[in-house]
Amino acid sequence: MTVFLPLISHSATSLQRLLFFKTSFESMLVSGKNKMETSGLPRDCLLYKTLQVQMLDLLDIEGIYPLHNRVEQYLEEFPEERSALEIDGPYNESFYEKLLDLSAEDDGTVEYALRKVQQYRVAMTAKDCSIMIALSPCLQDECSEQRPVVPTSKSRFTFSLSVLDLDLKPYESIHHQYKLDGKIVNYYLKNTQAKDDSVMSSLLKENENCTLVLHKM
Repeated sequence: MTVFLPLISHSATSLQRLLFFKTSFESMLVSGKNKMETSGLPRDCLLYKTLQVQMLDLLDIEGIYPLHNRVEQYLEEFPEERSALEIDGPYNESFYEKLLDLSAEDDGTVEYALRKVQQYRVAMTAKDCSIMIALSPCLQDECSEQRPVVPTSKSRFTFSLSVLDLDLKPYESIHHQYKLDGKIVNYYLKNTQAKDDSVMSSLLKENENCTLVLHKM
């Protein structure tokens, strides 16, 4: 049995916070400010909206970390500016509207660096969130009109949807994420090199007894 769910909910405050970007993202995609994704997802479904938020991360941790360091250096010189830069919130509508600027040209300012860092934090939150779906079978005369219903060939289901783990990733976690990413890359490279060395060693052993014979012409 295959059940298709629209994956849309408008009741949870945290979900509304995540989906605040819908209208603005759609206009950016149309205007070409962000690369059009080709996932094939319906534009009004939760998965599509979540994907758009995830796409705020255009630089990955390797590109974000130098910008994070720029902000840190600025705060070392002007610690009183931390509140004015809204690094620790408030995370309201005004905060999220500032993140809709996806300009990629670095003008060398702290404002640009911080905007990219905050976009990264929001994107990582969307990448790490959990979507919980509950299905409950019901008879046609038992289904409540207030709850969405998914019909199938043999039965009907009501469903509910929750999005969890939407607390914004801490600003301080970026340094840890950078170190962790470096460890993962180094581990991969180390194992890859060990496998390559093992293969080369085996090839050399196989050819140890080879004898070059020269024939007189």
